[in-house]
Amino acid sequence: MRRTEIKIDADEGGEELQAQFLRSLRDAQGALYGCILALVPAGSDADEVFQETVWVLWKEYQAEGPPINFSAWSNSVARNIARGYIRRERRRGRVQLSEAHLNMIAKVHAGSSELLELRQEMLRHCLGHMSDGDRALLMSCYGPEASIHVVARKQGQTTASLYSRLKRLRHRLFECVNRRMSGRNP
Repeated sequence: MRRTEIKIDADEGGEELQAQFLRSLRDAQGALYGCILALVPAGSDADEVFQETVWVLWKEYQAEGPPINFSAWSNSVARNIARGYIRRERRRGRVQLSEAHLNMIAKVHAGSSELLELRQEMLRHCLGHMSDGDRALLMSCYGPEASIHVVARKQGQTTASLYSRLKRLRHRLFECVNRRMSGRNP
């Protein structure tokens, strides 16, 4: 994902509302940009659509307040803005994508985003049912500043044995998520 600077007018909302919006936007930014890239593949065009999306999101956030599901709401807004952008570019002759194909891509992306959100929810549930030690190990190995070698040294084990343990834990999580997705309890 490209780094895009997010700008909102500081005079147009309370500081707490802005902080809340920016936290939600930060958490959803990767999925939001991915949603835009699904419809607008050129990076510079996607950046432009992203900036427009952020501006529209902020204006609606100010007017309506926080949505129940920021990610779903922001993706919906982004899809509409991206589709509008594609329509404008089609009129200029720069895009050959038909409206039917555009709708199909938007539907597929929306469905895959919903499935991913559901799987993430199931993963959080499954993580919550793991022992504190196993969960802490996973978080220390897959966190932002993680290093398998450092964790192995701290645990007094070889890197190979830690990788084996992580593989077993990931498999347990995978099985738990799949059981929950199929309607069976873990």
